[in-house]
Amino acid sequence: MIDLLHNTSLNRDLVKEGFCQFKNDSFLNDSFYSDLESLVSDIKIIEDQLQPVGYYLSIMHGDPSLRNKINQLVLKYIDPMVDSMFTEASVLTSSIIIKPAHTGRFTTHMNWSCTERLDHSAFTLWIPLNDTTSANGTLKIFPRTHTFFNAPVPVNVHNQYFAEFTDYINTHDQYKPIDVKKGEVLCFDERIVHGSDINNTATPRVVLQVVVTHKPKETCFFFTKENSIESYEINREYFINHGVLDALMGFKNTRCISENELPIMSITKEEFIHKLSLAHQQ
Repeated sequence: MIDLLHNTSLNRDLVKEGFCQFKNDSFLNDSFYSDLESLVSDIKIIEDQLQPVGYYLSIMHGDPSLRNKINQLVLKYIDPMVDSMFTEASVLTSSIIIKPAHTGRFTTHMNWSCTERLDHSAFTLWIPLNDTTSANGTLKIFPRTHTFFNAPVPVNVHNQYFAEFTDYINTHDQYKPIDVKKGEVLCFDERIVHGSDINNTATPRVVLQVVVTHKPKETCFFFTKENSIESYEINREYFINHGVLDALMGFKNTRCISENELPIMSITKEEFIHKLSLAHQQ
């Protein structure tokens, strides 16, 4: 088993299930939450920023000044936490997600690939400012799906590989919401199938999302171009100063995967069910 986390029990969950929860570790103190709340209070959401998705994401909507402030918060509190959690990892990017009242469904998806080698893992640390439950649209995760796809997830691909049977996934009894309390940290593999429902409360749901890479080397974004996939190098500073699609404008093109070399970029419902069966035999 790969040693990703120092905690052997949580490491087993992360490797096997694709996610784990840090529940009783006092990584984060009151000062962190106070500073995070102060940052959130300064965010003025423009209605247009919520369309068509229904939520605010600072990595997409925030200006460089705000993203730099978020990065400074992460440097102060989260980087030391990452060193305590992981055997070897570093922060790549961070973002504040605000799901306003009565809106904000995240469609079922996998996160964009951000490592040149697909066998180098990347993970999200999901840190809520307030308790998250089904009522306010907490994260939903489909356990053990993080090993199902052997292809990169490009930034400019909107229909994910399971798009033809999303309804099957959305109604599957294993695709369940994960309650996360303030003070806890949910860690999940970027490749796992996940999403969330609408916030049905009158209070915004606020989360700090931090992406870390294990054995961080050659971080990149993938983009589809005609009959190929191209990768462009990215780094932590990139996410402060640039929008997501800016990788196509001046950043180094590190590799082009031709049509003949393309990995499998689709999966049938039957293949998904078969992979799920195999995953539960392990």
